[in-house]
Amino acid sequence: MKRAGILLPLFLVFRLFVNAQTGASCATAIPLTLDAVYRNYSTSASTGSSIVCSYASSTPITYFSFTTNSLGERVILDITAPGGQPCEVVLYDGTSCNGGTLNTVSSMCFDDGTGLWSFSEAFTPTPNTTYKLRIKTAISGTLTIKGYNYTPPNDDCAGAFAISPVLITDNNANDLPGPGVVPGQLCASTLENTAFYTFTVETRGVTTFSIENITCDNGPATNSNGFQVGFFTGTCPSLVNFKCYMGMGPNIGIQTDTLEAGTKIYVAVDGLQGSNCVFGVRAINSIPLAASLKYFTAWKEPAGNILKWVSLQESDNRGFELERSADGVHFTTIGYIPGQLNSTTEKTYQFNDPTPLVHSFYRLKIVSTAGKFTFSNVVLVERGNLPTVDIKVNNPVSQMMNMTLISTSAEDMLIAVVNINGQVVFRDKINCTKGINAYSRNVSFLPVGRYTIIANTKNGNHITRPFIKLGIN
Repeated sequence: MKRAGILLPLFLVFRLFVNAQTGASCATAIPLTLDAVYRNYSTSASTGSSIVCSYASSTPITYFSFTTNSLGERVILDITAPGGQPCEVVLYDGTSCNGGTLNTVSSMCFDDGTGLWSFSEAFTPTPNTTYKLRIKTAISGTLTIKGYNYTPPNDDCAGAFAISPVLITDNNANDLPGPGVVPGQLCASTLENTAFYTFTVETRGVTTFSIENITCDNGPATNSNGFQVGFFTGTCPSLVNFKCYMGMGPNIGIQTDTLEAGTKIYVAVDGLQGSNCVFGVRAINSIPLAASLKYFTAWKEPAGNILKWVSLQESDNRGFELERSADGVHFTTIGYIPGQLNSTTEKTYQFNDPTPLVHSFYRLKIVSTAGKFTFSNVVLVERGNLPTVDIKVNNPVSQMMNMTLISTSAEDMLIAVVNINGQVVFRDKINCTKGINAYSRNVSFLPVGRYTIIANTKNGNHITRPFIKLGIN
């Protein structure tokens, strides 16, 4: 009896928890985690009619919610409905579906039961804000949803993906209208979601730009598998348009005129009627790439600039030379990471620049085993008011305190070690050179306890690092 008395309340709590997650109403909307992981959700017992689509009859409706991050990044939801049947996704701009505003332009109809949902290009998400979705499915069953924050790197010319004869998969969701091009250059009347690609002609002649396995989803109007495409030479600040194309179908092949070997081409691709599309892309008669990149990005940390990139596929890739520039024109090599001879899956790389410049332009030089090379897009990191120095200390400390001091310039650093009572137990002055410096000090005279290193430079940098002093064995 005692055991049953314990189990019953737990069972009731479990039932209450499950019922609260049904998504049967806006108040019980199921929260989506934006971590790029596919999860399965059961449709609710509630039913309703279409709001923006023309799907007949009253069928299951399930409510979901998600919260934007502190940057207010746009969100992609990869949704598959039960049985591959039509699916309607309606967005409410507000915490309550009844009190919120129905955002028609950001609501979508998935006629084939699967697609990428995202905000309309005309909608700007608010940081740290919860939005509600009402998903109507044709039948009961399991909804599969993957959600993630996404700021596409190739929504302008500077971030154009380098492509080759090898097919890579991409999408144009959230690729807002890129600067430097106008609708007429893409045979378009308007631009909504424009993705950029680049390739280099291998031999003199015609090159075919191929878009394959196209699946698109629009707003509440129609679903058109089609693109508006523009071809350009020149450089990103001053592109020169020489061809445009508009067409529909699951596969599109666009031939250029005769081009000279070594010509670098930029291609801007925009979905018809604001389509969010998934597709494969390649260029026939382009220089093969040792690696096709999904993205290359960089950001600043107190200890340096972090560079990160993901390759989609690699073939005879000797490696990546990391190059840095102060002006975006003249680059020098600052590092090297080996590549893969044969890889068909995504591979993530990372590199730390411990001595960045105030304005650092970065790019990757991708070198094949044959010595041929291509460059990635260029990214800029500005240090702003972040510290230009950093210190790392071995912790805990027994007898010798060993520190690594990183400085972006030659300058003196004054350090003080303070005990838990705020008393300075010793001071020192270190003449730092630009780059990485080593410092050691015998601290066997310090009592066991907790201490703090305080470092100051004449440029106003102030850094603190704690450490623990142990006894000597």
